[in-house]
Amino acid sequence: MHDLLRALSWLVCALGVLTLAAGVLTLANRRAAYPWLRRRVAWKRWGWAQIVLGVGAVLAELPWLLDDTSSPIFALNIAGAALLVAGSMLGLRAQLPRV
Repeated sequence: MHDLLRALSWLVCALGVLTLAAGVLTLANRRAAYPWLRRRVAWKRWGWAQIVLGVGAVLAELPWLLDDTSSPIFALNIAGAALLVAGSMLGLRAQLPRV
């Protein structure tokens, strides 16, 4: 079971990096990175939400990947969880009203 949890942690970390990359691409191109979202989200808010979510996911998984429970690493985990909440709220605010 331990190997499965480690594999899931690596998967979440990789998805966090991909989410971060999508946010950076969105802000660099000034439009949503995914074509199906371009008419549904405000690109600037959505890009920042993706960046915050990506950083939060990576920080939240660090203690699991490093197999360390020291106080600084645990503080990064708490900061990552706070960033996940903030990114989720930003993502909800980025949605445009349906016409």
